[in-house]
Amino acid sequence: GSMTISDYIQNNEERKPWVEEVCIPLPRLFFGSVESSREDLQKGIPNGFDGMKLDTIRYQKHAHKGLFEYNQYDKSIIDISRIDFEEFEFKNTKDVHRPILRCYDFRRYRINQDGIHHKITLFSETLLRVHHYFGSFESYKVRNDVRRSDELYDQLSGVNEGQDNSITPWLSAFVDKIGENIASELLSSAYTGDKGRIQQPKHGEEKAIVQNETGVSRPEHRGKETILLDETEISESGGLEQVNKSGISACLIVKDDNDKLNEWLAYHYTSLPLRHLIVAVDPASKMSPKILFERWDAKLSKSKNAGIDIVMWNDNDFMPGDEQLTEAKNSISYEQFIRKVNLQKETAESMHKFDQFQLHRVRQRMFLRACLAHHKKMGRSWTMSIDTDEYLSFNHYESNGEKDLPPKVIQKKEGKKETSFSYPLRINEIKRSRFNLPETGSMTISDYIQNNEERKPWVEEVCIPLPRLFFGSVESSREDLQKGIPNGFDGMKLDTIRYQKHAHKGLFEYNQYDKSIIDISRIDFEEFEFKNTKDVHRPILRCYDFRRYRINQDGIHHKITLFSETLLRVHHYFGSFESYKVRNDVRRSDELYDQLSGVNEGQDNSITPWLSAFVDKIGENIASELLSSAYTGDKGRIQQPKHGEEKAIVQNETGVSRPEHRGKETILLDETEISESGGLEQVNKSGIS
Repeated sequence: GSMTISDYIQNNEERKPWVEEVCIPLPRLFFGSVESSREDLQKGIPNGFDGMKLDTIRYQKHAHKGLFEYNQYDKSIIDISRIDFEEFEFKNTKDVHRPILRCYDFRRYRINQDGIHHKITLFSETLLRVHHYFGSFESYKVRNDVRRSDELYDQLSGVNEGQDNSITPWLSAFVDKIGENIASELLSSAYTGDKGRIQQPKHGEEKAIVQNETGVSRPEHRGKETILLDETEISESGGLEQVNKSGISACLIVKDDNDKLNEWLAYHYTSLPLRHLIVAVDPASKMSPKILFERWDAKLSKSKNAGIDIVMWNDNDFMPGDEQLTEAKNSISYEQFIRKVNLQKETAESMHKFDQFQLHRVRQRMFLRACLAHHKKMGRSWTMSIDTDEYLSFNHYESNGEKDLPPKVIQKKEGKKETSFSYPLRINEIKRSRFNLPETGSMTISDYIQNNEERKPWVEEVCIPLPRLFFGSVESSREDLQKGIPNGFDGMKLDTIRYQKHAHKGLFEYNQYDKSIIDISRIDFEEFEFKNTKDVHRPILRCYDFRRYRINQDGIHHKITLFSETLLRVHHYFGSFESYKVRNDVRRSDELYDQLSGVNEGQDNSITPWLSAFVDKIGENIASELLSSAYTGDKGRIQQPKHGEEKAIVQNETGVSRPEHRGKETILLDETEISESGGLEQVNKSGIS
């Protein structure tokens, strides 16, 4: 706590080992689960924090230094600025302990008594080490690992060959660095404040405790099936977090969508504002958005504005076991698959695709039910589920007149609630509100809802289906696109500004099914059960309370909400051909792109002001870093084509331009990434990566 490791290295970089070793293997020191008294643990701990809730303070008894049985293999720290790229090639990388060959330059294998070569660095020959904390039994069993067992826990947890509390001061340094308020939020499970939780057992802690032979305490329910929640989560029976209506939450599934995420985040952060986001990454995705999200977290933390709480999930967080998965897949019929992909005849390949289709649909529903339930537990209110090419917007009325659904599309007459919804006074109230909707950027959607929460539709609808408006790939002139755009930004690099020509409002062929926004604070948990969830369009049954199916001319029920009867809508951007082909999807083809991209039944640029609002909110410096591919600054890149843009351009029949290399394999790099041949960023020695 008195000096960082990075500062120490820089102060001594001309001395050994830093001057000569580019990879330094570090010995590990294993800490078991034997606890000291609470009184001893609390010494030197900032007021309000409970040392029993932090492994680095709770567990101070360790194994014998250098004993392989407990401490196992080294870990390493590497000065990558002094490593050649070829040393990162797969054939030259080893394992997580000593990742590259250079890790053996100065510190070779050690041999223990049984003659086996072990990667152990002597404690007497190193300035850094790695503390390895075994933790509590509950923590040990959370991770699904076939190597973990009750017997192994009992064998290792009771180690007690020495005691070390040398790293305890980190907590005081952390609190001093960022302040108690922020520290208490980030370490909320260890913070008691004035609540006195140190003295009071948590709900359920009155259960009998048993001890293993080493004297380590563990709950008697070990080995039974147990649901473990983070301390910031409270189960349904235990109560919920207080509802917080500020901001809007979202559930998002991504698959190779990194090229769209920056704009999607920037828009919704500004216009909603988006405050809490849970992201499920499709297992078939070739890229992860993790680094992108981390960049957003780092940049927004520099501004004075609230950030976005982003949590990433994978299938392990929400998918069921094999038996339940099979049952869920069987609920997806072959007829649904045929309608979706327009299948002509059944083949072995089509049956494989049908299996993948079932899995995809089940994954969507399982993720949505888990995501909505999580947001509810955390005390959140209005929550949306849309895709990375979709943007939630005010449903502004077009002053030049607008037609809604084509005459052939009629409303299905059924149910009293449908009649109630159709009552003229109710519809007229919503229609009047459309004329008074704020301009994009002048008021957030969340603020608008709160200001009008006692009016229709917010007061009576807990799920509001929203019509989608499809924007094709027909572009306006660059001169028109740049109107109202902050200096230094290129509207051609942002789909929400580049594409303003849309389909006929309400035409199912282009706009397709609704999406929804739900006030989950008014929904019961049982409504999130799989049998009660539907699809990504209208996730729960309550989405049909006021807005039933519409029927088009072929008699098929379509989920279409009239534009004239809603205050919000979803803009759906088809995007460029390159973006369209990046995502591996059997439903996508060149022919389909040509069919849909040229739509031009109307023009709308009502959401364009979001960019100015975004820049005003967080400042040009941070905005330009987060939207780097659309920022030109004083470089004049708007006028200069990027490398490769001189390639010949062909046009499809709708007049939409696309590169002639379409269909060939292409590597796409973000503009913030530089290939090896293009040079490196200047080395920054502050901090450790």
